[in-house]
Amino acid sequence: MIPGSNTESYPAFAHIGLRENPGKNLNQGTCPDRESNPGHLVSRLDVLTVTPQSWCQLPHKGNGVCTFQECPKANSWISSKKCLSSSEYINAIKMSCNVIAVRSVPGRTFSTTHCRHPGCSESETLGHVLGFYKKGELLRNNRHHRARTAIANLLRNRGWEVHEEIQCVSEDDSHRRVDITVINRRTQKAMVLDPTICVERDANQALQINDDKRAKYVQ
Repeated sequence: MIPGSNTESYPAFAHIGLRENPGKNLNQGTCPDRESNPGHLVSRLDVLTVTPQSWCQLPHKGNGVCTFQECPKANSWISSKKCLSSSEYINAIKMSCNVIAVRSVPGRTFSTTHCRHPGCSESETLGHVLGFYKKGELLRNNRHHRARTAIANLLRNRGWEVHEEIQCVSEDDSHRRVDITVINRRTQKAMVLDPTICVERDANQALQINDDKRAKYVQ
């Protein structure tokens, strides 16, 4: 059970970055004090093969879990703890499990789930705090710009003509700024790329965001 929760239990952290290492399985050699804890030992291999479906189906704490196994490398910090302090590692685990201290977590507050920031009437979810909270705006923008530049440089190395942050005016006279425009002069083809970073929600999230982005540029 996750501390502070009495409604939803969790299966093991399967398929989210743990590396299979049978040599580290719990056994009599690695856990010699069996007299004080004679219960059944679960091996790391068993943990790694547990299906995450029961976790994904949790109504609140399972949000976005289905996307974890799509890119295990992005979750390698769980086993490596690289570049993370102890407090950062603990908070990262809490955010992955959606039990970080926000008001929308069941049982966290009995008064309101509204954002505690003055003047904000949105529900205080993890997605709201990470994606819309004013105090994190500069960090979000810098992260977006780093991701945009990394994609643009990759395309430049592949021989594309690349332009970043192009100002333009749409047909309804609204000002737009295109993150990345890539052009292949040889084939006379071009692409508009608009990367975004979102909190994991469900398996259809990528398709929904792609449709939303296309609607901005395709009439």
